[in-house]
Amino acid sequence: MLIPMADVPRWYAERKPKDSIAVRHGTDTLTWEQLERRANARARAFAA
Repeated sequence: MLIPMADVPRWYAERKPKDSIAVRHGTDTLTWEQLERRANARARAFAA
């Protein structure tokens, strides 16, 4: 299945358990849900 790149965080956030890690860098982590929320916030900021 192909989905637009912009929809990837939302797609995973809807399907993975809430604590599933999407990104890890050293001791910092983001879950798929956190990544989705932050990506949306950035997109809205750019649109404004």
